[in-house]
Amino acid sequence: MILTLADKSHGLTLTECLVTMAVIAILISQIMPDFTELMERQESRMSIRQLAFELTLTRNTAISRQSTVTLCPWNRATKTCAEDWSRERLMFVDADEDGRLDSKDNEIRWWPAMPEGSRVTAKFFGTRSQFSVTARGMARARNGTVLYCPPSGDPRHAGQIIVSLTGRTRLARDTDKNGIPEDSGGRDLVCVKTD
Repeated sequence: MILTLADKSHGLTLTECLVTMAVIAILISQIMPDFTELMERQESRMSIRQLAFELTLTRNTAISRQSTVTLCPWNRATKTCAEDWSRERLMFVDADEDGRLDSKDNEIRWWPAMPEGSRVTAKFFGTRSQFSVTARGMARARNGTVLYCPPSGDPRHAGQIIVSLTGRTRLARDTDKNGIPEDSGGRDLVCVKTD
């Protein structure tokens, strides 16, 4: 029996497979850092926009219900507002305007915690870290800010929401085009990586 070229199998040799895998590994190692940064940037943008939405919805709900409404990070163990805005958040009608959820108040909506490792701090002057809006849409505090820092601590992916006395929000922008957004005072946002 005579074998022809068409009868022979045409697979890859071990050497060809190893070279192909090495080339693929090199390409992946070049792409992964960019992909990881892209994912963090997108996660940060989504988180910042989510927080801005929550603040805006709190204001709109207060106006539509003609009642004071409060948004705050919630501590389920103590059933009180907390300071850490990266935890789950609760919006509620604050009928007695004391900034606490009690029998006179009604829960409106819950939001889940921010991505693992992110840090969110809020400063609303006059009311610690809770955001309360009156029936007329005015913030009970003078004004405030919410700072989001990604798990990496990279300020290029940080964001800040600036809240006016009227309860309206705006996002901090990178006006000097250095890749880092500035706070309301024109200073670059600063994040510290926590492990």
